[in-house]
Parts: sequence; C-alpha cells; structure tokens
Amino acid sequence: PTTVPTAVPTAAPTAAPAAPQPQPKATASPAPPRAEWTFLVYLHADHNLEAFALEDLKEMASVGSTDKVHVVVQVDRRADQKVNQGVLNLPDWTTSKRLYVEKGRFKELADLGETNSDDPQVLKDFIVWGKRSYPANRYALVLWDHGAAFLGFGGDETASKGSIMRLPALAGALKDGGIEFDLLGFDACLMANTELALELRPYAKALAVSEELEPGDGWDYTAMLDALTRNPTMSGLDLGKIVADSYL
Repeated sequence: PTTVPTAVPTAAPTAAPAAPQPQPKATASPAPPRAEWTFLVYLHADHNLEAFALEDLKEMASVGSTDKVHVVVQVDRRADQKVNQGVLNLPDWTTSKRLYVEKGRFKELADLGETNSDDPQVLKDFIVWGKRSYPANRYALVLWDHGAAFLGFGGDETASKGSIMRLPALAGALKDGGIEFDLLGFDACLMANTELALELRPYAKALAVSEELEPGDGWDYTAMLDALTRNPTMSGLDLGKIVADSYL
C-alpha cells in the first residue's frame, strides 16, 4: 500500500516504523482425489442422432459416478432444435456442455457455447481437461457419432456442415491429449478396420469398435457402467469385453 505523508510538529518525536506484518502464504488448490477410472465420453451429437444421444445420457445416469469411477461427458447438440427437449434435470440446450454424470442427474461443469466437434483441437482440449480435472489410474474414451470407417468419424451439421474429423487429425488429437487409454471405444458404425487400428495403436491398450452398422441406440451404457462401478479395478480389455457382450 502507498504511504501518504502527513505534517507533524517539528518538535514532536517521530514514531518508529511499524514492524512488517507477516503475509499469509499462498496455498495451492488440493488436487482432486485419484479414482480407479475416469470414463470420458465425447458425445458428438450435432446432427440427426441427437435424440439417441439423450437416451444414452439417461443410461449413463442410471448408474452415475462413484468415488472410484468418474463418468464425464462433453455433449454437443444441434442448433436447429429439431429435438427440443432436456434430459433429466437439465433443460433443453443447443450448445456444447461438459457434464459430470451422477446417479439420476447431471452436474453441469461448463457451457462451451457452439463448438465444432469435428475440430481435433476441441477433442484434444476435452482429453487434457478430463485428465487434469479427474485424475485416475485408468482412462477410457468413447467417441460417439457417425462413423466413416478408415476416413474418420463425425459430422457436425452446425459448425462444419457435415464434414468429418479425418483419421490423421483424430490421431493427432489423441497424441496431443497425452493419455494412453486403457480402453478407446467408438460408439459409431464401421470403425473396426486395420487402418484405424494401426493409426491409433500408440494411444490405447484396447479398442472397442464395430465392423458393421450400429443401431441408433448404440452401446448399453447401463450395463457397462454397472459392471465397472461394481468392479472398478478391472482392466481396459475386460471392460471392452463387457462393451461387446452387453451390445449383443
């Protein structure tokens, strides 16, 4: 603080300078507790599958997170409001939101505004943020959208007018995200192919993908998250087997 001088009689004794007061030490925010799993879902639904995305969110919330398993979603919805409805405790929205999935409800962590979910930078940012915010011993990432086989995946109808995230760009986002995933999954059609497996091999220990077309409702998130929360020390390979078995 600035000291303002004041006039005093010349004959008056001058006061000794005040002793400096100790300043409180800055303390860093405590890191969130480390869980066994962080289950990240990149729910790219800015297109004609939006209604199915809301149903999958309900499936996730039927189980929710625990102290051992964090379930975290970034969901991008379409702007034209063809599906004009909310989900559980959240009213309708048209932007991208980050959600923490609790049992029976969602905790909104951030509203990102309109994003281009075909942009690899958007995916990379979600991965980096998810790792920093929810540290865990193991990580899963589910990429939810239309699949285009070895070409890539995506199709953001609002921001990129239906173009896709090409496979090399997707690989770059995973590399820059800085996680070797225990399970990398595509809840999307046609993604089980050699080109994708070779391109993404450095970034995942196990891969859950479909060679064929998937029905709109896709994976059974209730079954896989129920199994994971009951046995949070399972491996990524074991979780991938549950994805396949519960899908059939």
